[in-house]
Amino acid sequence: MKSTILAAASLLALSCGAALAQAPGGGLLAADANKDGVITKAEFDTQRTVRFAELDKNKDGFLSEEERAAGRQGGPPPGVQAGGPPPGGGRGNIDANSDGKISKTEYIADNGLFQRVDANKDGKIDAAERAAIPARGGGRGPGG
Repeated sequence: MKSTILAAASLLALSCGAALAQAPGGGLLAADANKDGVITKAEFDTQRTVRFAELDKNKDGFLSEEERAAGRQGGPPPGVQAGGPPPGGGRGNIDANSDGKISKTEYIADNGLFQRVDANKDGKIDAAERAAIPARGGGRGPGG
């Protein structure tokens, strides 16, 4: 049971990584509140807060497996079987306390997603860093 929950959480994180690489108007670029082409950590966290609220359909402050599954459009990323391990060794576990639920704090922190994308560690994600997401294995899996 625990491995199923961990796999599901990993898939959610990978799906979020895939969303980061989407075309303008979706994914990470949607977080760019002031439309300057750069996503700050504050903008990123605000967008994650909004997305958490959208996913948390029963408003209990946690994401259930059903809510997470509903948030994954089209199933797991390419190259990942449902219930299988994510590519790259499972770095996508966002259930930090392993209680089987994803809290708002865990979802926003997302196991360092912002830090992984912010390659130059300047606290901002620019166009070059967004473009490099698929090349760094930003959650699309093999061939993505």
